[in-house]
Amino acid sequence: MGKAVVPLILHSLAKQPDHWFVALKALTDQDPTSPNSSFEEAVEAWLSWGRQEGLIDVTILKNEPDLEAKSRGRKMAEIL
Repeated sequence: MGKAVVPLILHSLAKQPDHWFVALKALTDQDPTSPNSSFEEAVEAWLSWGRQEGLIDVTILKNEPDLEAKSRGRKMAEIL
């Protein structure tokens, strides 16, 4: 599969955040996160990197649920 799957992983990361970071780092030889990044910060760092690299189709993501709203929902679920 190789680097061809990176846009698909990034889209999945935007749609339903999950721990794709190790796979993305292995596939791209990049790591836009900082060592102390929270999960949400790491997601946003990878999505920002993907946009800068032209790997994320922003027009598709406009119809997707808001990442920030998902993060709030996940935090609430962790609290409950």
